[in-house]
Amino acid sequence: MFIQYLVDDGANDADDEMSVRMGRFMRDYPSSFTIPTVRVFQNGVLSGLPYLGKYIMALSTGFIADWLKRSGKLSTTAIRKIFTTMAVGTPGILMCSLVYLGQTSVGVVSIMTLALTFNGAVTAGYLGNGLDIAPNFSGTSIAFTFLQYTVSEARIT
Repeated sequence: MFIQYLVDDGANDADDEMSVRMGRFMRDYPSSFTIPTVRVFQNGVLSGLPYLGKYIMALSTGFIADWLKRSGKLSTTAIRKIFTTMAVGTPGILMCSLVYLGQTSVGVVSIMTLALTFNGAVTAGYLGNGLDIAPNFSGTSIAFTFLQYTVSEARIT
């Protein structure tokens, strides 16, 4: 839908500006992106649930990982491995269960919310490695890592 507003639609020269096309797109947005069975507000709440769960999981696992390291119960390597396994393995299992349990919208939303919630543990997993390796340059190293990821994703799609 968005692309059709950006391509030339045969309008006169005054309509060739991007702002006019964007204005037309935003005016028609509510009618072009509706799901017949779900209202816009309900759709927004359901779409935000997985990310809220991921945020809460990231905070809680970060505190737990810090406590485990500070108390000496586990080594840094063990903490990273445990939380990375939980953050990657559990969503993988849940995605496989989606095939069998996702016949209704409630089932799909529940499973996707749980999967992304567990993925929040990645903050206490491998995402902490940048801080461990080079604390003074962790922002730069993580930025380069995500840049490589983004470029490779763009090349695939």
